Order: sequence, then structure tokens, then C-alpha cells
Amino acid sequence: MTPQAHLSAHPPLAREEGFLHYVAREGRTFLRWTIVACLIAIVFCMVSPLWVIALVPAAVLVVAYVLLLLTNEVERRSDVAAHAVLESRETAVLDDIVDDEAEADQLAPRAAALVKRESKIAAAIIGSVLIVALVIAGLLVPGPVLAIGALVLFAYMLLVAAPLWLGWIEDDIEIETTRLDNEHEPAAVKGE
Repeated sequence: MTPQAHLSAHPPLAREEGFLHYVAREGRTFLRWTIVACLIAIVFCMVSPLWVIALVPAAVLVVAYVLLLLTNEVERRSDVAAHAVLESRETAVLDDIVDDEAEADQLAPRAAALVKRESKIAAAIIGSVLIVALVIAGLLVPGPVLAIGALVLFAYMLLVAAPLWLGWIEDDIEIETTRLDNEHEPAAVKGE
């Protein structure tokens, strides 16, 4: 005798979620934001003169992380099928957002070529400033603090010269755009 599955045309009755499941589901969002806030607070405390205060948000961070792990486990065990559906929906939403952002960031071929060209110029500027900063730091700064000296020189050189380079790059973009616009015009129009 072979077993037969009896399928009903009616969907299964939805169970009401328990209080613990509701708290776990809603608490996940709160705990995620708490973790982000604690990380930011730790950074601010570490750069302040009273860096010992960073232990307080660090302790809150550890407690929030442990509670997040527990809420995930409670939610997973309370209703396995519902949790799988929720996870697939969350993943689908995230995939849709990534796809939408990818489509929104598409550039026209001309604009993409211009961005690529200017990115190479910016990388060349930053690389050359880094090399010059390393050479100057190697000549002026003692060996044990060479990296710090080079970093300070690099930041100072970029800070002082950044407006000049940004203006130059903007002018270069305008010149290149004008050249590309004139390149596609017919020969009879270029009479000016």
C-alpha cells in the first residue's frame, strides 16, 4: 500500500505568534540599531581624553550582541517555516534594493569614459603626492616615526593643494566634454 498525500484547496490556518516570538522579532531591529550606536559611541569615546569611558558602550555592545544572537535563535525555533519565509523575503528585498541601485548607477557610455579618465588622473595625483610625501619624510623625519611623518605630510599636501587640483580636474572635465560634444557634430557646423 503506497502512502497518498491528501492536499486541500484551503491554505493551512495561520497560527497566532506567541509573545516571545513577537518580542524577538521586533527586538532584532532595536538590537541592530543599538549595536551601531554602541560602535559609534566607542569611536567617539576612544578619541576623547577620557578614553576609559569607552568601556561602558563596549559592555552595552557585548550585551546587545548576545541578546541579538538569542533573539535570532528564539525566532528560528518558534516557527521554523515562518522564519524561513521571513528570511527569504528579507533576502529578496535586499536583492531588489541592490539591483535597483545597480540600475540607478548606470552611466551613459560618454559619461562612463569621462569618469574613467578622471579617476585615473585622480589616482595619479594621489599616488604622486604619496611618493613625494614618502621622499620628504625619508629626508626629514627620523626612522622610528617615518610612517607617521609621511602620513602627516601626505595629509597636509593634499589639504593645501586639493582646491587647486579639484579646480584643475573640473576644468579638464569641461574641456573634455566640450571636445566630445564638438567631435560628434557634422563638419558643416564646426565653422566657428
